[in-house]
Amino acid sequence: MPNKTAKNPSIPERTQVIINKAIEDLKLAKNEKTIREIIIYSWQELEKLVPNENSFRKIRKEFRDALKATFPSRDTTKAKPKGYYRTSAGQTAVEGGDRYEHLSLWYATTNKQRWNIIGDIARTKYFTSLPKLPNNEQVQEQVKPPIKTTVEQPIEQPVEQPTQAPLTLETITLEDLKLDPETTKTVTAALAHSHMSLSDFLQQACKVYAKTVMGRVAQENDDLSIVPTEELKEASKYNTHPGRATELVRRAIKAIKIHNAAATELAYKWAITQTLLQELTGSRPGKVKEILQQFASDIENYNAQLKADYGLDDTKLKYLNRKDKSIQKPDLVTLVPDGLDI
Repeated sequence: MPNKTAKNPSIPERTQVIINKAIEDLKLAKNEKTIREIIIYSWQELEKLVPNENSFRKIRKEFRDALKATFPSRDTTKAKPKGYYRTSAGQTAVEGGDRYEHLSLWYATTNKQRWNIIGDIARTKYFTSLPKLPNNEQVQEQVKPPIKTTVEQPIEQPVEQPTQAPLTLETITLEDLKLDPETTKTVTAALAHSHMSLSDFLQQACKVYAKTVMGRVAQENDDLSIVPTEELKEASKYNTHPGRATELVRRAIKAIKIHNAAATELAYKWAITQTLLQELTGSRPGKVKEILQQFASDIENYNAQLKADYGLDDTKLKYLNRKDKSIQKPDLVTLVPDGLDI
């Protein structure tokens, strides 16, 4: 009988083969050039295996986690191990700050600009965003080379990077964004936990915030006057609606006027104030203060008429609302059940 056709290995199985092969080769690597070649080759093979960016995020995290487990970070109080470089980038408070990190993790990244940054000198320039390298090699490169030289070249030669290159999404750094210190700290921690490059992180942040803004723009055209007052106050779907507070303040002003018109004695009437409107609507003080500018003329005229009718001065009007707690405030839901006919 013919043999059954062997089952093709699954993507997770093929992924594991590539990762295992990379780690075994890295254990034998003797210099940064070899480490770089192993990682770039393995990274490209994984990308071919899973070309979809969203699916590749899981694969690249698996790759980096395997590298970290095999080549853990080292203490900087000791001599730098072979195949490691010193860094403090991308670490949360829990994971620590300065450490020696294996060179494989320098190249295992979606920021492919780093693939061409080789050697500690070039990495220092990358982290500090200096336009020029502060060493003699830089000076020598700016003049004509001597006819003959016996200067021994260092083992690791940094690849010359263009100075003052225009920023792109792939090359931008946190320093270029000029964020405040607190935001920089938060974004750094978020990047470490997300295992995303800064360019991927910025794209996702733009998508999320753009949807939020456009969602609010769409809500601005909603007619909230038809929404029952109780629902507008209590339903969670209106909590972030940009027009909610304004509509509730409008109804609260109407409720106070209705309440006062029915009250037979001054002791049961209320002046229209920011504090009272905050209590009736449940809105934030700052938001109510901002909204009151739209109704300032109406409120001033109403309170002025209240003073005139009952012979109140500004001080007495101010204390009018400091009533005994047993005296009922205007019931917004009952007096103005919706925003129609206001």
